[in-house]
Parts: sequence; structure tokens; C-alpha cells
Amino acid sequence: MQDLELLLQSAKESPSSTIGLPFHPEKDQEFTLSASFAFASESTPKWYLFDSEKNGSTLLWTTSTQHLDLVRAKVQDLTRTAMSNSKTVARIPGMPAKPLELPAPTAFNTVAYGQCLMGVTNQEIGLFNEGCFFWFLSLEFDRFQRFKTPFSLLIISLNKSDVRGPLPEFGQKLKASIRSVDLPCLFQNSLALILPQSEMAESRLCALRLAKVMDELLGTGRFSIGLANVPDTCEHPGVLVSAALEAADFARLNDKAVMTFGENS
Repeated sequence: MQDLELLLQSAKESPSSTIGLPFHPEKDQEFTLSASFAFASESTPKWYLFDSEKNGSTLLWTTSTQHLDLVRAKVQDLTRTAMSNSKTVARIPGMPAKPLELPAPTAFNTVAYGQCLMGVTNQEIGLFNEGCFFWFLSLEFDRFQRFKTPFSLLIISLNKSDVRGPLPEFGQKLKASIRSVDLPCLFQNSLALILPQSEMAESRLCALRLAKVMDELLGTGRFSIGLANVPDTCEHPGVLVSAALEAADFARLNDKAVMTFGENS
């Protein structure tokens, strides 16, 4: 339990990365338990259990919880099962003495990737175009319907005069302030940011962090950010967009940088 507490504390101090704890419950058997925080130490930790310390090892279990007793019990159960299965497989006649060797990876076509990216990106600001916004939104909603994975939408409303400023720098600053999996897009006369696998609380922390960045670039009062979430706000992509737009409007009318849908009511 003390090791889990130390792991959790290390993850809180490094919110942008996943902190891992290797352990060896038995000779020749390795596991790694990792913890990470999406945006800040106030959010719920995400736990991962892998069957090895090596990169690319099999993910045995993942969950979001603050209860260390549950984590410890689950890890003990899964590691016992994994070790039992490993021993059982070793006794099967005819099994190869060493694991199957994987082939070399296929080369990544950087030229084709770059051409595709240019075709769906606004070259002036470096963000995905409006068509991509609706495409990404539909994909995230499909993911929610299948796995019940929450996601959030930020609408960032800007004055037209402000958008004419240092656009490339603005796009770079925005992308540097979010996760690599987040999807910044142009939408109407605003900007839209889709946050996959994000609950309302951690998404609001992201919005507040972006507000600080935009204060530096544009100045206070020249933008407003509206936040809505699936499923906390609604379970419909069109309603989600309307809710985030309405929240951004209320933020502007109330001289606030960030507002969540329903916060005004």
C-alpha cells in the first residue's frame, strides 16, 4: 500500500506523464503498474497494469479510481491469474521454447501522411478545418455509444479583429497547451476543441489553462470559452454543440473567460 501511495504522489507531481512502478511478485515474472493524471492533481488517477516492464507489453487492466485498496486487490488478483496462465502454457506439449518473433514494422509513409494532413488543415492557423470538426465529433459520439466513454467540447469564441493577429503563433500555442489526442478545429467564426475520454471536471481545468494562454495572446475580455460534455450535459452531438455555443455566449455576456453549460441557471 505504501508503494501505491508513493506512486500516486509521483504521478500527481508529474501531471503530463504516466508514472510506472515495476514489481516482481515471483522470479522471472514482471509487471508494471502505472498511474497518471489527465490535467491536474485534483482529477481522478488513471491506473494501468501491464504484464511486463517493456514498451509494448500487454495491458491487463485499466480503470479510474482514487481507492488504493481496490487497486491493490485487483492487481493481486490479475497478477496471480497471469502467472498461473503463464505456467499452464509452459506445460503444454509442442509449444515453442521461445515466444513468436514479430516481423519488422512496415515503414511509415511520412509523405502520404503529410499530404493528408495538409488537405484537412487550415494552413494559416494550423488547425483542422470545419469538416474535420464534424467528422471527429461523430467518431467520438460513436465511441461513446459503444463504450460509454465521456468526452467534452470547448467552443472558443473570438472577436474577428483578434483573429487577424499572429495566427500561426496562436495555433502553435493552442496545440502546445493540450494533449496530443485532443482535436483543435475551426468552427464557424470560432474555434472548437474536442477532448476525447475527458470528464467534465478535468475538461474545465483544460479550459481554464487555455484561458491563461489566450489572455497572453489576445488580452482579457477578447474571447470566451464554453464547455459541454457527453454524457453530463447531453447524449446528442448536435445538442452538445448548441450547449457549448450557449455557454460561450453566456461567458461573454457575464465577462467571464470560461463557463460550463448550465452554470448560468
